[in-house]
Amino acid sequence: MITGTVDTKILNAEAITLAARLLDFYTPLAEKLGDKSAAAFYGELKSATDDASAATNQDKNTEGLEKADAVRDEAWKTVGKVLEGYSYSVIAELRSHGQPLFAAFDKYGYGVARLNLLSETAKINSFKGDVSTPEMTAHAKALAGAAEALDALFAANDNLEAINKRNTQISKDAKGKKNATDLKKDIVSIINSKILPFLTLTSQTVGGDYAELNALTSAEIAKVNALIAARRKATK
Repeated sequence: MITGTVDTKILNAEAITLAARLLDFYTPLAEKLGDKSAAAFYGELKSATDDASAATNQDKNTEGLEKADAVRDEAWKTVGKVLEGYSYSVIAELRSHGQPLFAAFDKYGYGVARLNLLSETAKINSFKGDVSTPEMTAHAKALAGAAEALDALFAANDNLEAINKRNTQISKDAKGKKNATDLKKDIVSIINSKILPFLTLTSQTVGGDYAELNALTSAEIAKVNALIAARRKATK
């Protein structure tokens, strides 16, 4: 790494944050400087930063889907355990309410939680139809915790469907675009090969606001590089 440039081991989130800081330094001076080269370089940086932020959000949405699926899986298992427990109750009245509900659950089985997202969604929606009749609703209301467990399951299923629908649209919009890691490399390249050489030259030949911008930029990069160096040392 060349002294003063951004360490290429920078993380995606760190690169986005660094770029945002450099843009914050430049933006108030943009009109005053009236520099076409600066406008072009920082314009490239903003574009790459915006794209990287969008790509990072897409990655987070994927993580959100996985978490929502885990919540739904647990909700399905909970429903099964609650209904199964009542179906074997020693109290005849509880058993009479629990057995038809567990029979509806058992038609699908605990293995539903191991299915792919779409198949699991379809099975749970089908199960919802089975237990939403007036008779089945009355059974669930007669059992402490059963209606609540069912409501939690169906809410988790609806939430996952909404997240999946949103992610599908985001994926379509992002088709053909670079991922967050590639965009991070673009950010680093723009800073190291365009902005830093430009600021070094103008701070020496023009000074003034360019020198101040160069000092702020260098200090911010030094902070990030120090964090990266500490992380590298900790992993040795």
